[in-house]
Amino acid sequence: SSGVSSATTHSAGVVTVQLDSVEDAITVKKSIEILEEIIGDSDPLEAGVVGREFVAIENEEDSEETAEILEEAGIEFEQLSSVEASEKWPQIRFNDGEVATHTWIDASIEPKKFLRFLYSEAAERGVALRLNNSVKSLEVEDGEVVAAVTNDGEVYGDVFFLCLGPWNKSFLADLGITLPTWIIRCPAYRFRVSGCKGLPAFSDDIND
Repeated sequence: SSGVSSATTHSAGVVTVQLDSVEDAITVKKSIEILEEIIGDSDPLEAGVVGREFVAIENEEDSEETAEILEEAGIEFEQLSSVEASEKWPQIRFNDGEVATHTWIDASIEPKKFLRFLYSEAAERGVALRLNNSVKSLEVEDGEVVAAVTNDGEVYGDVFFLCLGPWNKSFLADLGITLPTWIIRCPAYRFRVSGCKGLPAFSDDIND
């Protein structure tokens, strides 16, 4: 079988389990486990994984909800007061009453470097890659996708993965397919400047 996908690499590359539902947290947890399995004994930096951990700055009410989600999803975490968090990450400014939720499983990825690593791994495992192709449309028979029509011909297969991110909806709309879409907004930050060594990626849910 064949798979065709297309996705943007213009991303912050922050993969975090700190989301708004147990289902989403479990899904991302599983994704990170698959990521770790693919990397195996390779150097994480060579694979584009430039950091781990994530910190969410929240008010007390939201932090309680986050704790419930992470506990139900079976994800290890700790929650620190503004004083404790300031001592641990002096580069970040915490206000009184804020809570820092800290998880360790998360990952920060350089998207383009990680894609190159995936291409290499896929090729070594016998996957035929057709890069620099544009998918123009999908060929559908009896309600099933049977081929992807590209600028370099048709690609037939049993299973197809559509990975266009926010563009999935508009791409499928041109084919008469309605895709329910939910927008999840979570500004996340990571720094690569002098003096920020040991600072994980973080989100400020109060002052974003």
